[in-house]
Amino acid sequence: TDLSLSSLPSPSSLSLSLSLSLGPGFQALHSVACVLFQFALLRLMGRTVTCVVTSFVFQMVYLSAGYYFTATEQYDIKWTMPHCVLTLKLIGLSLDYYDGRKNKSGEGPEEALPDTPGLLEVTGFCYFYGAFLVGPQFSFRRYLNTVGSMKVVDPPSRLDSLLPAITRLSLGIVYVSIFTLTKPFFPDDYMLTSAFMNRSMAYKCLFIALWGKCTLTKYVSCWLVAVSISLVPPLSRPSLT
Repeated sequence: TDLSLSSLPSPSSLSLSLSLSLGPGFQALHSVACVLFQFALLRLMGRTVTCVVTSFVFQMVYLSAGYYFTATEQYDIKWTMPHCVLTLKLIGLSLDYYDGRKNKSGEGPEEALPDTPGLLEVTGFCYFYGAFLVGPQFSFRRYLNTVGSMKVVDPPSRLDSLLPAITRLSLGIVYVSIFTLTKPFFPDDYMLTSAFMNRSMAYKCLFIALWGKCTLTKYVSCWLVAVSISLVPPLSRPSLT
């Protein structure tokens, strides 16, 4: 069923999402173009294999081209980082929309979309402030069910999700602190120097293992913070159908 206006994202939530996504400036137009193109595909091509294939090819080619033209010898944080998450979302949206034609007859997965989503719904899904940077990934159907139920969730349920959110946020802060303190001891460029190459094999293996653990804490901290935000609405609970 279509959502009522009261169940759509609030103006404050949508403005927060857009302000965060528009932080890089004009580079945010990459994501806007892909979202609009995906919405046009759903409207014009409908529930067809052609729509799914076109969505996959366009989104993957756009992301690959972004990697190619922005790549450097260093690890850079650019618009391609959140766009990778967006690409998976948009391709998944086309698949769920295609599965919706089976769901009308009582068949198909639970994530299938029986109705055509509106532009505001697609935009809210893509720019949801808890997941547009590093994830986590969730289906469009779950997003709609969660947004529609936020108006009627009782206070005890919100408190139940608040404690896990604070726990994961605290763990994220711990991990980012570990990364900040240990990273100076394990620089990336050191492994490309002659001094590192002249070390023993045991030293090299130990250094690479510790360097990998140190680098991993950076990503774990991002994922924990993102999950803590998603728990507050909360998106991690089972879908309300």
